[in-house]
Amino acid sequence: MSEFITAKINIGNTDFKVTFQGIHSFDDNIWHAEPHRHSFAEMHLVNTGRALIKIGDGKILLSDNHICIVPAKCYHSPESLAPALSRMSFYIEIEKNDNSDEDTYSVYKNIFEAEIPFYKECSSTYLKDIFKFSKNSHFIGTTKNKFESLLSLLLCEVYDANTNVVCLNKENTQIDSKSEFLIKFEKYLNFIPEAKDGENDAFIFNKIAEELNMSPSQLRRLIKKHFNCTYRKLLVECKMERARILIEDCDITLDRVAELCGYSTYAGFYKAFTKYTGITPENYRTNKA
Repeated sequence: MSEFITAKINIGNTDFKVTFQGIHSFDDNIWHAEPHRHSFAEMHLVNTGRALIKIGDGKILLSDNHICIVPAKCYHSPESLAPALSRMSFYIEIEKNDNSDEDTYSVYKNIFEAEIPFYKECSSTYLKDIFKFSKNSHFIGTTKNKFESLLSLLLCEVYDANTNVVCLNKENTQIDSKSEFLIKFEKYLNFIPEAKDGENDAFIFNKIAEELNMSPSQLRRLIKKHFNCTYRKLLVECKMERARILIEDCDITLDRVAELCGYSTYAGFYKAFTKYTGITPENYRTNKA
């Protein structure tokens, strides 16, 4: 799908001009943008993986099927925390139409133009549908209408859930020391090198400790404290969760998935994945197709 395509959406007495920036997937590298601001709101949809949105002095952690709306004229900088990230972004401008009813417009205006960001986990299938539909379609004709309908449904869900909206203020946007550690640790843990299974586990661990400015023993204590498990178990979980994401991308062979998750042989990966999930990689891909 072409980038920077504009859709016009009408909900109640509110008109939206939504500019689609395209689907962005990052399988091998961490992505980030420098702090910036603009005159329109920006909505980030995360399909798979994890991303961190920095807004002013606050930080918001996004994971699978999360939405973040950054208000207009607000400094922000998004970045991925894991190489396997799939996201899309929209620029959103809002205006009231000729409808005399003020209610709908007021609610959306408060959400999109507030001084604090709107943030919630989308429990519906709309977000997944948008990604699935956009990935394999051209933005023309009936396809464009369906895409606009999906976005409308998503925005309607935001409106319908308004009483449960989580608006982050200066106090609860701040991430505590535990969460700060988890974010940094997860960021480095997801850099799994293409190396022989087990050979680089100690190297990865020492490298993470170095990046976090602590000794290996300090890192072990924090892992035990925050995760209640060993580093090796945590590393296996990280590999397997990354494998899940990569397997769902049918453009990547299973042998390549094994390599990207740090296994020198497919047999070793097959055994680990089947033990962890209770299903073979082949069956997992078939079920997710």
